Amino acid sequence: TTKTIKTEIAYKEFVNICLSLVEIKPEAGKWHQIRQHFARNRFDILGDTHHGDFTLNRMITDKTGIKRLFLHASILKFTHPVSNERLSFEAPLPGEFNTVIHSFEKNI
Repeated sequence: TTKTIKTEIAYKEFVNICLSLVEIKPEAGKWHQIRQHFARNRFDILGDTHHGDFTLNRMITDKTGIKRLFLHASILKFTHPVSNERLSFEAPLPGEFNTVIHSFEKNI
């Protein structure tokens, strides 16, 4: 699942910076794996205070009033270490994600 919106934000050498909502499926749960891989390829995750773009984070917060890490686990599946039962948990996309999308949606 991917959705991309234009923001009308000019920053560095870019005009109309695009934000994308993407779905990823990591195979292992290594510490900060997603954040590090995205940052290494300059695909900063909004709100990431360790690996992200601090100025862009502030610009988005100024526009939307939302200050948080925009990383969400919608589905977690694992085998319980004691019972060996396969467990699955699902959570809907947080409302703040939609707030940011709708803040810029008129620019699509």
